[in-house]
Amino acid sequence: MTDQFKFFTNLSRFIQLHPENIHCQWAEIVGATAEGILLKITRIQHKHVYSQDPSVGEIHFKPWNKLAFKYVCEDVATRAEFEGKEKS
Repeated sequence: MTDQFKFFTNLSRFIQLHPENIHCQWAEIVGATAEGILLKITRIQHKHVYSQDPSVGEIHFKPWNKLAFKYVCEDVATRAEFEGKEKS
């Protein structure tokens, strides 16, 4: 386990990717290296119409220079969705 991964998991294992974007994605951090971060997509909201967005459950690598995120709790990152809108 890398030192970067220990740092992330001590804060939270869950993040919202590019929080400024209206096409929201959340993920669980599953690994980190000097080059970037390995993520498992846990939730997607407001998917693009002509989307090449990832699907829930897919594993993706994001290089540090193309990543903006904020930490969230597990409940927020895994909340169920229906047709792009939050369940009541």
